[in-house]
Amino acid sequence: MSGVGGPNPTSWRPGHYVERTAFAWRRTALSLLAVAGAVLRLGTLDGSWLAAALGAGGCLMAVVLVVISLFRHRRTELAVAVGLEPRARWSVITAVLAVGCAGLATLVVLASGG
Repeated sequence: MSGVGGPNPTSWRPGHYVERTAFAWRRTALSLLAVAGAVLRLGTLDGSWLAAALGAGGCLMAVVLVVISLFRHRRTELAVAVGLEPRARWSVITAVLAVGCAGLATLVVLASGG
């Protein structure tokens, strides 16, 4: 992206940070879904209801994260279009919950010997 002469102006589009942020949220949701799906699978194979419940909760959280990212993307896009400063209301809370669920599910799987 950058070389000797600095950033390439054709690859850096400053007006597209809204899309980059939306893609980052979707990647986070996919990562959470992958971890939660693995925990759910291991929980059902081992018969651990706690791991299965955490895996199912993580899968649900991933879906909620995608829905929130879609609404946030649209709201931010509209705010930028009219010249307002977009606000991140629930973004930090959602991210902390997503990472917390994934971390807790991983700890449960590791503690159960999986």
